[in-house]
Order: sequence, then structure tokens, then C-alpha cells
Amino acid sequence: MISSLLLAAVLVSPNVLQAQLNEALDTGSLEPWFASKEAHDSFLTSASRSGGLEQFDAFVFPAPEGWGPRGEQWATLSAFQEIQQDHDPVYRVVDGKLGEEVPEWERGGYRITHAEIRVELSTFNHLVMADVTLSLDSEPGAGTLVARLNRPYRIQSAFADGQRVIAQKYGSLVIVPSDKPIKEIQFKYRGLIDTPGHDKITDQLVHLTAWWIPSIGRLPHTTHTIIDGPERWELRSEGEEVPWDGEVPSPPIRPGLMRVEYRCDLPISFPKVLGGNYTLAHEVQRGGRFYRSWQINPVDERRAKRDVEKMMEGMAFFEKHLTPFPFSGYEVFDADSYYGIESYSHTLLRRSVTTRFVNHELGHTWFGGIAPCAYSKDTWNEGATQYIDSVCLNKNSDRTLESGLRSINFRKPLSKMGVAWEGGNASYMRGAYVFNMLAAEIGQEKVYEGFRLLLLDRVGKETLWPDLKQYFEQSSGHDLDWFWDQWVENASFPRLSIVSSQQLKGGGRQVTIKQTGTNSPFRLKVGIQAGSREQVFEMTQAEQTFRIEATGSPKLVVFPYTLAHLD
Repeated sequence: MISSLLLAAVLVSPNVLQAQLNEALDTGSLEPWFASKEAHDSFLTSASRSGGLEQFDAFVFPAPEGWGPRGEQWATLSAFQEIQQDHDPVYRVVDGKLGEEVPEWERGGYRITHAEIRVELSTFNHLVMADVTLSLDSEPGAGTLVARLNRPYRIQSAFADGQRVIAQKYGSLVIVPSDKPIKEIQFKYRGLIDTPGHDKITDQLVHLTAWWIPSIGRLPHTTHTIIDGPERWELRSEGEEVPWDGEVPSPPIRPGLMRVEYRCDLPISFPKVLGGNYTLAHEVQRGGRFYRSWQINPVDERRAKRDVEKMMEGMAFFEKHLTPFPFSGYEVFDADSYYGIESYSHTLLRRSVTTRFVNHELGHTWFGGIAPCAYSKDTWNEGATQYIDSVCLNKNSDRTLESGLRSINFRKPLSKMGVAWEGGNASYMRGAYVFNMLAAEIGQEKVYEGFRLLLLDRVGKETLWPDLKQYFEQSSGHDLDWFWDQWVENASFPRLSIVSSQQLKGGGRQVTIKQTGTNSPFRLKVGIQAGSREQVFEMTQAEQTFRIEATGSPKLVVFPYTLAHLD
């Protein structure tokens, strides 16, 4: 009996379990260590987006004080994580296995309200040296602070309300023990950053985008960023550059560096730093606002002019239908291998796609910036941005709506799409399609009005698909519970078929349509085409008969009216 108890104790020992999990990651045999197959499969899917299991390491450690029963263990599986995509999952250890995941959005009573950021960039050794002070709001009972900081960063020191504290880091999870609420926390840390196709510091470029600032729930906050980087580089962070009158206060401590300062009073979820040895390829000043294209040599002036023209076109359209742009200008920077990133006063895009996507990224100033999206529970803002840019501005020239209809084969609701790229970019495409369906229900102008109401009310507030409904109900005066239930909260769509069709003596044709595949009949629009004529009807029952003013054999049309399968 005693030997059995000792054996059980060894099996759940943090060091032993950590070693066993790391061996399982190396061999690809992780499933036996999960309490449920669903949790294992979910992790396996996310791990594939980060390069596979071999990129991960396991860490097992005591649960933070106040976050679980005394003596409980947690485990995290950690790799470099890209911005707005996945996260290092944290699991409660139960009977020596990975059990329930601790949701990333559990905040322990804390929220970041402001970040003071000082960062020094060293190009010759790919080094980031950061000094970040976070101002915190806390709820009664808040104590131990749990934050996230990407895997490559190593904490050198931490001070909570001016007192030196120990910050424990397990993978990307940062734990600061405390028996009382913390009002301000300062971290000094550094990291070697040279990730192919993503964050990097080279002798030509810097991209710092992914979890390089400690985050709590990815919720928005204001920022003040001071960057020390190579002389003659263009360097950016979000917001407006802070001008200096006279001498620069506390100039860079190292020769060959220059200092720039940015302040962003719009609360945002993803502060970034980018820059490099850029050439200003084209600039236009219009309406008191600047538009700039920054390129890596060799410069393509034709592309630069086209990009600036696109930005000006997009700005005029978005401001007409949404709310005023909150910054003094917008810029697009070339990336070499990095694909691109949502930003708010500028964007970074691979040079081969700047013209195609610059206005999509500009649209994120409203959807993701002014109205924030944390990319943890859903990614509503991708659908909204795809809709306003690709469908409204560019008249579906990229066939976004066709892609949206095809997304019905991806069995996940919009309200659960925490990773925007899943299912063939379903969050973008189905989201845009659903907004297009909403416009058919309440009218295009009421959709624009709903967006304006949303943008005026959601500044600095975490925003999710369920939050959007109230603004379109307010703009239209319609109850939209049914619409959200069917198209946002659901991923099982109806199947439509013609049951019968007959020519009427008085002219026209009678067509009976059946819908199946859902627990109850959907309210939906469907087109019936006969010959060259197409009529659109609203269907609310499992089987309905409609009269069309046409002859010839009828067929059903769902595009772009509804999300449904056709028999």
C-alpha cells in the first residue's frame, strides 16, 4: 500500500511529469497524456500552425496562489506564438494528465489600462531589450498576477508597486505572486528575435508584433512607446509621434542609435514596433492628413503611387460610412517575408500584397482598433473588415461572398472562431457574407448606421459577435435574435430542395421547396430561377409553396441570399 502511494506521488511529481510530457512531444505520442481526446485534437490542430509538436516544450508548476485549490498543478505547452493566432495552452493537471484548460481570458481580477514601453533594438545580435511598466485596474480580491509574454523573452527583473518581486516564467506564462492587488508592475526583459517569416531584427528591418508586451487577456490599453534603434532608420509604433522641443531628453545610451517616441491614446490590444532602412517611395498630403508608402530597395514607384491612391480611396469611403479616422495619417511599410499585420496608424505587408490588402488593414483601424477585438474568443472584426472593404468598397471583386458561401462546410460558428485563418479564412469570408445577408434584411444604410453606433460605444471595450447585435437592432428597430441564432451562433445550415413544380393554367409556375438539416426550420431568403427570370422569396417553414411569374424548369439559388446547401 505504501509503495503504491509512493509510486502515485512520483507519477504526479512536477519534474517527472514535465520530463514525460517533453518526451511525448519529441516522439509525437502526446494523446495518452490528455484527459480527453477532444483537448488533445484541439492542441494538435493549433500546434500544426506553429510548426508541429517539435516546436513545443512542456512546463509543469504549482498553480498560482488564488487561481486553484492549494496543491494543484498546472502545465503549459509552449512555443513561439504568432500574433492574433494561437496561444500557449495552460491545463490543470488531474491524476497526472492534462485536464481542463485554463482559459486565456481568465484575468484573476486584473486589467492593463496603460503601458509605458521603452525598447532598445540591437541589430547585430537580434536582441530586444525592453523596460515595460503596466498600470493595472484590479478587482477586490485580486492577488497573484498572471500574464503572457512570448516564449523567447527572459525576464531580468520585476517591481510591483516599487518593490522588487520574483516573476516566475513558464514558457510564455508569467506569474507574479502577491497577497494584495498590484497597481503597477514593471518588467525588464530581453529576447533574441529572429523568426523566419515573422518577428525579427536584422541589419535592415525590425518587426516586433507577437506577444512582445506582457498581456492580460489581450484586452486593449493605451501606450506610450520610446524606441532606441539604428540611426537613419524609420521607426514606428502605434499612434502619433511625440515631438521634442529643444534637446532630446535622456538620449540613447549607445552610439549609433536614435530615439523616437509615440503615444497612442486609443486603447489597442496589440502594440507593435516596426522599422528599418526604408525609402519613402511616395507621399500625398490631402485634407490635413498624410498618406505614405515606405519600401525596401529597390523602390517600385508605380506600386507606391497605386498603394497611396488605394489608401486615399479607402479612407474617403470608410470615413463617409463609419466614423472619423483617429490619427493624422496612414502609412504602409514593405515586409520582406512577413505576410502582414493588423495595425491602426500604419501597416506592415509583404511587398507582393501591399496593393491588394492595404485597405483591408486600414479598415482594421475601425474594426479591431476603435472597436477592439482580442482574438481569443472570436474574430468578428475580420468579417466586418472584409465586408466593408471587399464587399462594400470593392463590390466583391475578389469573390469574398462566393468564398463565404463555401465556408458552410466548416462546422464552427462565427462566435467560436477564435483563430481567423481556420477553415480557409472562414471568419473573414462567412463574416462578410453574414453582414451582406444582414444588409438584405435591414437595409444597407441601417448596417452602416449600426456600425457607427458600435464604433462610438465600444472604444476600449472588448467586443465580440454577441455584442454587435444590439447596435443593428437599434439602427433598424428590428429584433435580430433569430438572425444571430441562425447565422452567428450556429454552424449547421439548412439543405434546400425542390419537392414539386407545376405549370399553372393562368400562367406562371408553382414551386414547393423543402428545407432539412436543422433542428427547426430557418427563416431565410431563397431565389427561384426559371429561364432568365429570378425571384427571391422568404421561407420560414419546413416546406413552402411559392408562385413564380415564369415558365420553364425551375432551380434554386442561394447565392448571395442565404447560407444553405442545395440538393
